[in-house]
Amino acid sequence: MNKHSDTATRLSALREELARHNVDGFYIPRADQFQNEYVPACNNRLEYITGFAGSAGSAIVLKETAAFFTDGRYTIQAQEEVSKDSFEIYSTSPDQEPTPTRTPSAWLGEALSNGAKIGFDPWIMTPAQYDQLHSAVKQSGGELIPLAENPIDTTWSTRPEDPKTPVVIHPLDYAGVDYNEKIKDMCQTLAEHDCTALTLTFPEEICWLLNIRGSDVEYNPLVLCYAILSKDGHVDLFIDSEKIDQTVTTYFSGTVTIHDFQAFAAHVNTFTAEQKIWFDPETTPFQVKHILNNNNVPDHPAQSPIQMAKARKNITEMEGAIQAHIRDGVALSRFLYKLSQPSYTENATELSAANDLHDFRRSEDLFKDLSFETISGAGPAGAIIHYRVTPNSDKPLHAGPLYLVDSGGQYLDGTTDVTRTVSIEQPTAEMIDRYTRVLKGHIQVAMSHFPAGTTGADLDVKARAALKEVGLNYAHGTGHGVGSYLCVHEGPCGIHHRAETPLEPGMIVSNEPGYYQPGSYGIRIENLIMVMDSGTFDENDIPVYCFKTLTLAPIDLKCVDAHMLTLDEKIWLNSYHANVREQLMPFLQEKDSQSADWVEQATQSL
Repeated sequence: MNKHSDTATRLSALREELARHNVDGFYIPRADQFQNEYVPACNNRLEYITGFAGSAGSAIVLKETAAFFTDGRYTIQAQEEVSKDSFEIYSTSPDQEPTPTRTPSAWLGEALSNGAKIGFDPWIMTPAQYDQLHSAVKQSGGELIPLAENPIDTTWSTRPEDPKTPVVIHPLDYAGVDYNEKIKDMCQTLAEHDCTALTLTFPEEICWLLNIRGSDVEYNPLVLCYAILSKDGHVDLFIDSEKIDQTVTTYFSGTVTIHDFQAFAAHVNTFTAEQKIWFDPETTPFQVKHILNNNNVPDHPAQSPIQMAKARKNITEMEGAIQAHIRDGVALSRFLYKLSQPSYTENATELSAANDLHDFRRSEDLFKDLSFETISGAGPAGAIIHYRVTPNSDKPLHAGPLYLVDSGGQYLDGTTDVTRTVSIEQPTAEMIDRYTRVLKGHIQVAMSHFPAGTTGADLDVKARAALKEVGLNYAHGTGHGVGSYLCVHEGPCGIHHRAETPLEPGMIVSNEPGYYQPGSYGIRIENLIMVMDSGTFDENDIPVYCFKTLTLAPIDLKCVDAHMLTLDEKIWLNSYHANVREQLMPFLQEKDSQSADWVEQATQSL
């Protein structure tokens, strides 16, 4: 039985279950009850029903029809993985022809009949998502119905078990600030807003607050759990007890009370009308808001205060990021040297190359894991923005002139994410033009000086300017926030047209403009950059910030048309490569003299 026949069988079983619940349809998000970008296999309901393996998408199943939605990063992947016989496939990003553009709300508004009932799981939908979907359903004369059990789980007989990996204490040497100090700061914020407690259902926030890590989720060192922080500084942690040992219990002594994970809802149910509870409408399960509202408990729906505190790295985390990127740069540069050797590229494939890069990272101190599955795309695969190589799709590196590798590592002192596009064979004139335009956008962001209060949306236009001069663009954001030995994609900061969070010193974001020619090639150049205080002020006496580029690895000069670069852009590129040599050479000379010699040549001034 092939994958698409599996889809038809599973859809049929789901529709039978929906009939038992007396609903006409069901909304299926990619997320689970923790709202992480990556979900454990047991919670990947969207992939189970649709076959889609990407990290962003949703589906709606009705009695006679069904639709699948993803954004521009995964539009091509969705066309390959999702059955067109079972689902109408849409992109929520514009200009993704031949995939039509449609949002779930818009599709529902057209597809629903008057009086239709659409079911949803209130533990895996947030209040913000509910508001969007509820509006569309209501306008069509329908009703959005919370279900007591997820109908997919009922039909999923082979559903994997929940992960139960142990909690690990994240040492102060890397965390930088004791968890009691973090709690104290959060309690002050609660007092300022007259809140009794803060519900925490987003695991990365709990891991940051309590200085703990785990491995419940692939590539992200997370512990899947919930917590409630009370204004008196006490924390109630809701977690599978199998994840806790005596060392952790002692570590939490006096501050944290451990409860069974299933006790969370009952605890929320104890809040009264005399209290005021803070929850984040973007990450908290709708069910939490539902319980509070049913009990007439005043709520404070606002972004969690942990989001900004976590994004502003402390001094220890900032220094850790610098050191992690030096080691990561050594590993990546050794790999890039391999790519410069025809004897290697003639025999390597996308999969073998990704494995080799993993081996180089694994040899570095403090390395724990990859920060995401390596995107290793040769030739036309590079045009698939979040390409996922498998044994079935694996191609030789010489499948096209350009090879795109987007990869990263999780180190105890920092998280990395870097993309390089490398010429395996002589690139065409068009490829060189597009590569240089992408590089110009990258450099313009990296060189930016900007007053306090500037958002990523203000900088996003710089990254796209050189491409837009010739009517080109790319269908993803220019940058995302990055955690400190936490999630590689971290809010609330970023560089994209919807980024509303002002950039502040200590924030780490990616800088990754790109260009993609479907069926032919893809280009992306990505470094991580850290916001720094320049020590200067603008004409209005407002502090001026700038970026420190953290990533250290050569940029392929064979793809660059130097005549297209301005003098300032050339100076930046030459300075960047000089810094790569200065930072990496001592380690490369000791570990790998051939790679050291290659880096010396690959980073020469234009």
